[in-house]
Amino acid sequence: MKSILSKLTDEINYNPNLSAEELIDNSTLFIAVGASYKGMEAANLTLEDELSRAQSIMALVEEKNINVVVFHFGGEERRGHDSDRLIEVGCESAEIIMVITPGNTDGFFSELAETHSSVLIQLGSITEVSDKIKEMIE
Repeated sequence: MKSILSKLTDEINYNPNLSAEELIDNSTLFIAVGASYKGMEAANLTLEDELSRAQSIMALVEEKNINVVVFHFGGEERRGHDSDRLIEVGCESAEIIMVITPGNTDGFFSELAETHSSVLIQLGSITEVSDKIKEMIE
C-alpha cells in the first residue's frame, strides 16, 4: 500500500498502526483490510486488538468528515472468518471498496458495497491499482 500511494503523491502519511486519535479532519483514509497473523504476531497484537482498533477508527470517520477507501488485494484464499471480520468493520464507512476480482468470486465485497452504499471497484490484477488510484486523486 505504502509503495503504491507514495509513488502517486507526496501527501501520504503512512501509518500501519494508526489509532483513532490520529485521524485528521477532512482527509482521506486508505485502508488495506484483512488479517495477517504473521503481522499481528510480530506487533504482539491479537485479532481482538485489531478489531477494537478498527472499530474505534470507524466510529470517528463520519464525525471528522473523513473519506474512506478500502482495499483488498488478495484473492479469496487470502480471506477467512477472521479476515472477513476485519474486512466487514473496515467497509462500514467506506465510500469506495477496491478489490482484485478473484477476491470477490463469492460476492462478499459486492454484498458489503450494497449494504453500505459504497462504490465497488473490481480490478483484474494488482498491477491496475496504481492507475485507478491515480485517476481517483487527480
